[in-house]
Amino acid sequence: RSVGEHLNDQRIAVCTRQLLDRKSAHKTIAEIAFAAGFRDISHFNRLFKRRNGTAPREFRRAGLAG
Repeated sequence: RSVGEHLNDQRIAVCTRQLLDRKSAHKTIAEIAFAAGFRDISHFNRLFKRRNGTAPREFRRAGLAG
Protein backbone atom coordinates (compact mmCIF):
# COMPACT_ATOMS: atom_id res chain seq x y z
CA ARG A 1 0.00 0.00 0.00
CA SER A 2 1.07 3.53 -0.66
CA VAL A 3 1.45 6.22 1.97
CA GLY A 4 -1.62 7.97 0.54
CA GLU A 5 -3.73 4.82 0.86
CA HIS A 6 -2.59 4.35 4.46
CA LEU A 7 -3.38 7.97 5.26
CA ASN A 8 -6.84 7.71 3.68
CA ASP A 9 -7.53 4.54 5.69
CA GLN A 10 -6.63 6.40 8.88
CA ARG A 11 -8.84 9.33 7.92
CA ILE A 12 -11.76 7.04 7.10
CA ALA A 13 -11.33 5.34 10.48
CA VAL A 14 -11.53 8.72 12.23
CA CYS A 15 -14.65 9.62 10.27
CA THR A 16 -16.24 6.24 10.99
CA ARG A 17 -15.81 6.76 14.73
CA GLN A 18 -17.19 10.30 14.56
CA LEU A 19 -20.22 9.25 12.53
CA LEU A 20 -21.11 6.82 15.32
CA ASP A 21 -20.41 9.30 18.12
CA ARG A 22 -23.56 10.96 19.42
CA LYS A 23 -21.48 14.01 20.40
CA SER A 24 -20.84 14.59 16.69
CA ALA A 25 -24.48 14.15 15.65
CA HIS A 26 -24.83 17.92 15.12
CA LYS A 27 -21.98 17.93 12.57
CA THR A 28 -22.64 17.30 8.90
CA ILE A 29 -20.91 14.46 7.15
CA ALA A 30 -19.01 17.01 5.06
CA GLU A 31 -17.78 18.79 8.21
CA ILE A 32 -16.51 15.50 9.60
CA ALA A 33 -14.82 14.56 6.32
CA PHE A 34 -13.19 17.97 5.88
CA ALA A 35 -11.97 18.00 9.50
CA ALA A 36 -10.29 14.64 8.87
CA GLY A 37 -8.41 16.10 5.92
CA PHE A 38 -10.54 15.22 2.91
CA ARG A 39 -10.94 18.01 0.37
CA ASP A 40 -13.51 16.38 -1.91
CA ILE A 41 -16.74 14.98 -0.48
CA SER A 42 -17.32 12.73 -3.50
CA HIS A 43 -13.90 11.15 -3.06
CA PHE A 44 -14.60 10.69 0.65
CA ASN A 45 -17.97 9.05 -0.07
CA ARG A 46 -16.38 6.57 -2.51
CA LEU A 47 -13.57 5.62 -0.11
CA PHE A 48 -15.96 5.35 2.82
CA LYS A 49 -18.33 3.07 0.92
CA ARG A 50 -15.45 0.91 -0.29
CA ARG A 51 -14.19 0.43 3.27
CA ASN A 52 -17.49 0.16 5.15
CA GLY A 53 -19.81 -1.28 2.52
CA THR A 54 -22.36 1.51 2.79
CA ALA A 55 -22.60 5.24 2.18
CA PRO A 56 -21.73 7.52 5.12
CA ARG A 57 -25.31 8.78 5.47
CA GLU A 58 -26.74 5.25 5.66
CA PHE A 59 -23.94 4.17 7.99
CA ARG A 60 -24.63 7.06 10.34
CA ARG A 61 -28.38 6.56 10.28
CA ALA A 62 -28.05 2.85 11.10
CA GLY A 63 -25.39 3.45 13.78
CA LEU A 64 -27.25 6.17 15.63
CA ALA A 65 -30.57 4.31 15.45
CA GLY A 66 -29.13 1.18 17.04
